[in-house]
Order: sequence, then C-alpha cells, then structure tokens
Amino acid sequence: MVQLLVVAIAGFHDGVEGFGIIRNFGMLYFVPISLFLVPTIYAALSFGLQGSLATAVWCSLITVPNWVLWHTGLERWGVIVQMAAIDGFAVFAGRRVDQEREARATAQLAERKYRALFDSSAEAVLVVERNGRVIECNAVAALLLGASPEHLSGRSIDDVLPTPLAAAIRTEISGRHDADETACINGPGGRPLWVKPVSAAVATGGDIVEVVLRDLTQEKLREMGLEAYVAENVRSQEKERADVARELHDLAVQALVALGWDLDAIRHSASTLPDPASDEVQRARGRAVSIVENLRQVIRGLRPPVLDDLGLAAAVRGIVADLGERASLQAEVLVRGEKRRLAAEEEVELFRIAQEALANVERHAAARRVTVNLNYGSQEIELTVADDGRGFVMPHALADFQKDNKFGLIGMQERARMVGGKLTVRTLPRAGTTVVVTVPVAPEHRARDAAVQTPAET
Repeated sequence: MVQLLVVAIAGFHDGVEGFGIIRNFGMLYFVPISLFLVPTIYAALSFGLQGSLATAVWCSLITVPNWVLWHTGLERWGVIVQMAAIDGFAVFAGRRVDQEREARATAQLAERKYRALFDSSAEAVLVVERNGRVIECNAVAALLLGASPEHLSGRSIDDVLPTPLAAAIRTEISGRHDADETACINGPGGRPLWVKPVSAAVATGGDIVEVVLRDLTQEKLREMGLEAYVAENVRSQEKERADVARELHDLAVQALVALGWDLDAIRHSASTLPDPASDEVQRARGRAVSIVENLRQVIRGLRPPVLDDLGLAAAVRGIVADLGERASLQAEVLVRGEKRRLAAEEEVELFRIAQEALANVERHAAARRVTVNLNYGSQEIELTVADDGRGFVMPHALADFQKDNKFGLIGMQERARMVGGKLTVRTLPRAGTTVVVTVPVAPEHRARDAAVQTPAET
C-alpha cells in the first residue's frame, strides 16, 4: 500500500508537470514532491528504518524521469535537494522509531521479568506510594494479610494493614531507622507472625516504593526460646547462689561462731591454763573470726542478705561502700524518689547489673570517681552507674564484644531484657562511661507506688 501510494503521488506529479498545469504557478512545483513525506513517515512509523529507507529510495528512483524530463538548471537542483531532504528525514525518522521500539521492548521485557519475580516471589511484596497508598501486592502478601489484592489496592496502609505493621512500614519508607521496625501480626489461622519491612524505591524520584515483608518468625521464635533458656539459667543460678549463701550462713558461719564462743569459754574458765596454751587458744579464736568475716564476704557476693531484707537501695549502698574502701576511689549513691520494694526478680537483676558495672569500673576504668544514681519514678525505675575513667570505643552493637570474649555488657543487657528493661551505654575514650538501665513499673504497681520526688540523698 505504501509503494502504491508512492506510485500514485509520482503519477500525479508527472501528470501536472507533463501537461504544464503547475508551471503557471512558479515555485509550486515543489508541492507534489513534498507529498512523498506522507508515505515516508507512514513507512517509518510502521516499519522503522528498514521501511522508511526503502520507501525513500523508491521515491528517489521514481522521481528521476520527472527532474530529467521537465526540469533544468536550478529547478532540477531544487528537486534533487528536496528529494535528498526527504531521504535524510526518512533515515532520521526511521532510526528514531527503531530506538523507541528497542527502548519499549527493553522496558516491556524488564516489566515482564519484574512481574514474573513479583508474582512468583516467596516473600510478601507491597508496592506503595510515599504517602502510604497501596498500589498493588503479590499473592503472598494478600495471603499473609488475609485480603485480596483488589481489596488492598488503592487504599491507605493505615486502613487495610494491622496498626503495628503500618507503623513499621511508614518508619521504613520515611528513612527513619532509629526505631524497631519489626511488627508482630496475626497471620493465617491466628498464628502470630513477626515481619520486618525492607524498602527500595522503584520509580523516578522515589515516589513509589517496593516494600518486602521479611518473615522473621522462625528467627524470633529461636530468639525467644534462647532468651527463655538464658532467663531460666539465670534464675537457677540465683536460686543456687541463694541456697549456697543460706547454707554457708546457717551451717559454716554459725558453727564457726559457736567455735569462737567455745574458745572464749576455754580461755576464761581454765585459770590454770599455761600461758602458751592460752595464747594459742586466743590465736585460734582470731582465725575463727577471720574465717567468719571471709565467709560473710563470700555470702554478700553470692546473695547479700540485705537485698532480701532491706531492698535494692540498701544493697547497692553496700557494694558501693565496699568498692570505695577496696579500690580507694570516691564512690557515692544518690537515691531519688520514694524508695519502695520491687518484685524480687527485678531487684536481683538490677543489683547484678550494678554489681557488674562497678566491677568493670574497678577492673578496667582506672577511675577516680564513680556515682550510682537510683531513681524511683512513677513510670520506671532508672539505675545509672557513671565513672570518670578512661572509657572505650563502643562497637556498633554490644553483641560485637563476644568476638573478644567480653561478655560483661552483654550479660547486663540480657538481664535488663529479662525484666522488660533497656540498657544504654554512653562512652568515649578518655571521657568516662555511663551505664543506664531503665525498667518499666508494672501498671498495677503505679497507683500503689506513686513516686514523690524528694531531694537526692547520698
């Protein structure tokens, strides 16, 4: 059809010029030739460079009789130049169409590959706008969320997703990574699932974001199992320590105290006892007293009786006083708020954290001063241990300390987690170290234990 159109235009051109119709109109002899642009453009749009080039050559060949028979001089060169311009336009248009087709084919291939990956992905995938509107989702995401893709598409994530998951996705696509983005939702059958959104921009300007919902359920269950195992081990160790401390106090210490009384009785009742024997009895009594003091120090390390009898504040004062005497540094305790008893497990874990933090100060900090702050608030209990020692370089995560077989801070973090608390460490080389532990107060205790802020006591 294109070539027949070329023949028709050429016949019309030859006819009007052969009969001399157009010669009376001067430069209008260019008009019939310009009609060749119609089949050339059509061929370019339909067949690309191959079609436009073939059509342009055909137009050039079929016009040869015209400019040979009916044009001379400048008119002949005008026709030739006009045909050359049409040929050049044909090449340009054909190449441009081919490039557009190649680009379109590449984009379609990429889209088909993306669509295949999107639909066959084993992970749940959502495509959302920055404002939170869902564009589409794959079948896995629809199954995970218990809704059809049609129900999710075009709606806000706040309307169609569980609140924790919607909040986690908004945190992820906003670029804020300072909060925990793992969300627990009810999966198929009501089974709890832990998912973490991971995003990547898929459109120019980043207005459209692909969010992959990584299923962390197995990892979370393993972590929970490990935490439960660690917690049970710690509880068992604390019980064993308490049992050993009690047995040492009730058996060994009491027996040694009784032995001391017996030695006193021997020394005072035997008036005829030779002086060397009396001195030996006195030395034996001194050794018994020294053993008793050593055993009581061991008992305080295992499980200080004051922790069970008087509570956390008194127990912390005791270990801080011992540290000040033993390490020759200035140590003090500041207690704020209304002192009150906590749950036994909370008191034990906070005491152990303070004990480990002070041990680190003694062993590593080379500090001259250490301060322990114990703040009884209405919403949480905060324990702070701050020193002015050498400090250190904090790794990205406390778990990195295990590479060097350093488990002190890791153990403190796990103890804080066991009672629902959080451990924070602030330090810089030559700038001291501050360890802060916050433990939330159980709601049922807040009304009973509403804190009354009082001046700090040392």
